[in-house]
Amino acid sequence: TLRNSYGGQSITSSSVPTPTRSSLSATAWADSRRAHMWRHGHAKVAKIITLGTPHHGTRHASFSHAPDARQMRLGSPWLAALNAQETGAIPIASIWSCHDDIVAPQDSSNIPWGTNRVFTGIGHLEMSFSRPIQDAVYDELKDVLRP
Repeated sequence: TLRNSYGGQSITSSSVPTPTRSSLSATAWADSRRAHMWRHGHAKVAKIITLGTPHHGTRHASFSHAPDARQMRLGSPWLAALNAQETGAIPIASIWSCHDDIVAPQDSSNIPWGTNRVFTGIGHLEMSFSRPIQDAVYDELKDVLRP
C-alpha cells in the first residue's frame, strides 16, 4: 500500500499520477492483473491517473529503435492489445494538453474508456509543474483520498 499525503490527507490505496511511459506501464501492470482483480476486487489500485500519455502512440517514438519506443509508436501491436483489453474496471483519468510537444498527435492521449481532462497552453515537460494540472490531479484523487 502506498502511503503519501497531499493537502493533509493520506492516500491509502495506490493512486499514483504517472507521466508518459510510466502511465503505459501502470496500465499494463493493471491489465496483467485484471483476472486477479476481477476475482478479488480492486483493493490494490483505486485509480490510474495519466499525464500526457500517448495511449494510442506518438509519432516521435518512430525516431528510436528501443523496445519501449517501439511500443509507443502509432498503431503499435502492443498499444492496440493493451487498449483492446481495457474494461473500465479500474477508473482511469487522462490529463493532457492540446499543446503537448512530445505526444503527437496530441489527441492520442484521449481515452474513450475513462475521464479526459484537456488543457491548452501547457507543454509536455511543463505538466508536472503546472498548477492547473496539479489541481486536476488532486481533484481526480479526491474520491480515493482517506482522512
